[in-house]
Amino acid sequence: MSSAQENCLDAPSKNSDAAISARNSSNEKPCAARHWREAGGQRLIPGGSTRVIETSGKEISRTRTVLFHKPIVEPTQACHVNVPVGPWSGGVVCYAVPMDEMTVPHNDTLYTHGHSDAVLRSHRWRNAQNSAAYLLPHLKPAMQLLDVGCGPGTLSIDLARRAAPGRVLGVDLDPTVVAEAKRTAEGSGLDISFVAGDFAEVDVPAEGFDVVHAHQVLQHVGNPVEALRSMARLTRPGGIIAARDADYPAMTWFPREPQLDRWLDIYMAVTTRNGANADGGRRLLHWAQQAGLHDIAYTTSTWTFHTPDDLAWWTSLWADRVTTSRLGHLAVDYGVATTGELDGIAQAWRAWGTQPGAVFVVMHGEVIARSSTTRRGS
Repeated sequence: MSSAQENCLDAPSKNSDAAISARNSSNEKPCAARHWREAGGQRLIPGGSTRVIETSGKEISRTRTVLFHKPIVEPTQACHVNVPVGPWSGGVVCYAVPMDEMTVPHNDTLYTHGHSDAVLRSHRWRNAQNSAAYLLPHLKPAMQLLDVGCGPGTLSIDLARRAAPGRVLGVDLDPTVVAEAKRTAEGSGLDISFVAGDFAEVDVPAEGFDVVHAHQVLQHVGNPVEALRSMARLTRPGGIIAARDADYPAMTWFPREPQLDRWLDIYMAVTTRNGANADGGRRLLHWAQQAGLHDIAYTTSTWTFHTPDDLAWWTSLWADRVTTSRLGHLAVDYGVATTGELDGIAQAWRAWGTQPGAVFVVMHGEVIARSSTTRRGS
């Protein structure tokens, strides 16, 4: 057994609060990382049900696993499985995660939020008017639209209504939210379907869409420029590429609250560790230029929460996110915050939202661009 295996944290194979607490209180380092860069050895592509064999020979079922070489982020929220493969030092290169907990976004970047109920409550709120108003003037009846990172499907379905009788396809890495999107769309009478997978790898025709749209996606991917190029390859010549992303450092609120300042510091630290760009909203124009897109238009818009009902909804979401979502778990696992500190931040979120005159503004960047009018291969 290698020294790496000997020093492995013996975490249980289920993502329980006890398991997370045990890892957080242990001085031992986990034996493998959630993501490893591909390096000539075996790679198991996420998707479906991948079987993994422990060194003991016991089979771990219903897991998705990626085998890479160099760690990008440290492991969190899952069992550690030791598989002695590959020629490199240590030989421990496997990290298994329960299917309902793990997604591997485009270019192997970890999705910071995960898909807990606290996260999905906000995703289900999104519709064409509050999340894609910048795109609506460009939509026409019978357009074919691809929605990248569709989540639970509410935004995709509303876009389908605007593009009817056109066809809409929603793609998301997480099969659980894709299943929810399918259920939500049932009986809508719309030509809409959903599929789980990486949008750049699913079986869709090149140049097959009039519009390829991504909402709150590019900030979370490892290579947003390449993601935009992939989006462009899926549009017809001269088709529309549309993206909208929040800009976390540009978010502002009144009255000031030190605990909310600390929340933002924690969020920035975790997303940076995950290889994401929490300030993606301000970068969209530059990314689109780097991707070689054409006729680029950049705008900004906000979500503004100020009524008692809106503030209660928004602050309860974030209070729950910092304590129950992947964000909070990662903050503790990375040593960015303690569970006690996160509990205090959650309480501060709820209290802040009840103050007279409270306002929270979420800044977004938006880009509308065109793919090349030259047909590829001509």
